[in-house]
Amino acid sequence: SMAQYKAVSKTLNANQLVDLFGQNAAEFRANITRSIAEVIAQTSPVDTGTYASSHRVRLRSGSAQPTETSHGKPRKVDPTGPRRIGKDKMIADISAIDNMKESVVFYNEAIHAKYVEREYQVYARARREINNLVKDTANSLGMKTK
Repeated sequence: SMAQYKAVSKTLNANQLVDLFGQNAAEFRANITRSIAEVIAQTSPVDTGTYASSHRVRLRSGSAQPTETSHGKPRKVDPTGPRRIGKDKMIADISAIDNMKESVVFYNEAIHAKYVEREYQVYARARREINNLVKDTANSLGMKTK
């Protein structure tokens, strides 16, 4: 309860504490979301690079249509560039959204993304990692987790 927090920190009033914990929650969520983005970027298969460079993050309330095609692009490209581009897009999206809103969605703007997911399970694997990422993030912020 708030009374316990007040006892711990007499220098802050209740409203300041709410703000403080609110900011921590937003930063905590943003950190976890960035960790998920890292996993998605690093595990993305790369052929033309279209899929790996087309990851995005948005609030669940929005909608998105896939627009990116790999048609006619060279194949067997070095994965480093496309993975970095995809990660940079996700990080920029995470910075731009309200990280206190709980429903964020990772999606991919490549038209063939559903086929990639079916074969490589990039998003499904990232989802399975979330509990570990939450623990790692909490530990890095000095928070105790069970």
